[in-house]
Amino acid sequence: VSQSRYAAKLTALYADKVAPTIQPILAEERLSLDIGLGVELQGTLDVIDANKCLRDFKTADKSKSANEAHNSLQLTFYSGLYYAKYGEWPASLELDILVNTKEPKVQVLQTSRTADDWQALIARIQITLAQIEAGFFPPCEPGHWICSPNWCGYFFTCKYSNAS
Repeated sequence: VSQSRYAAKLTALYADKVAPTIQPILAEERLSLDIGLGVELQGTLDVIDANKCLRDFKTADKSKSANEAHNSLQLTFYSGLYYAKYGEWPASLELDILVNTKEPKVQVLQTSRTADDWQALIARIQITLAQIEAGFFPPCEPGHWICSPNWCGYFFTCKYSNAS
């Protein structure tokens, strides 16, 4: 299936099954946050609905496990942006996944975040910034999607890649 047919199929699924169920109060909002780390953190929230649910949309070729939402650092980050804007944590978080199976379907994974999750993410960001400042760039996991010539501009010169 071509990329355009893939996109058209999932867009139709979204329009038919997902969009009618959402009463948005915010859509595609780019937010910035300075938490004193010397860099401004930025992200774009897909949708916040009238129930204070922060929803993020994904596409996939197969269904995901519940851990996809529970372990998502992206959802943790978006929750922190939400907190900075509204002064409270989102009531809930959802990954709305448009699954490109023979018969396309919508998978909804729900989760939540707390201030403790946010603090753990900030600790990760702090150590990452310290590594960058020290010039220490650990390799990603072998086989990770980003370790490819399509996604990494350093793939052919990286001593950790399998380019040779």
